[in-house]
Amino acid sequence: MPGEEICTIINAHVENCGQPPQFDSDDFDYVSYFENAHGDQSLFLYDSDESEIVVYLADAGWENPQILPARLLVENTSPSDDVDIGVRPDSSEKLWLKACKSAVKPRVEYALQAGDDG
Repeated sequence: MPGEEICTIINAHVENCGQPPQFDSDDFDYVSYFENAHGDQSLFLYDSDESEIVVYLADAGWENPQILPARLLVENTSPSDDVDIGVRPDSSEKLWLKACKSAVKPRVEYALQAGDDG
């Protein structure tokens, strides 16, 4: 049914990674969760109202998200060009970021063409 909860994600990181983010998925146009083979958790959120991408890599600290202007998804060729929060994404995380970019890019392009900041 529309509006029903799909899942709950449990934080698997130690206390020094900080308090995991709490958010309502309705506040974002796109939400993606990823966990690599080592159990490193990551989130990718796209907010068209704010024209920004928020990337959380728990190993960098949940309380240290990278906030990027959404237009960078259109301008940059690599999805991780501007993700610099103290942890280098591994190859699987880069593939996930590329998939997120692919999913969100048409929405950002549309917003840019419509005259929004993207």
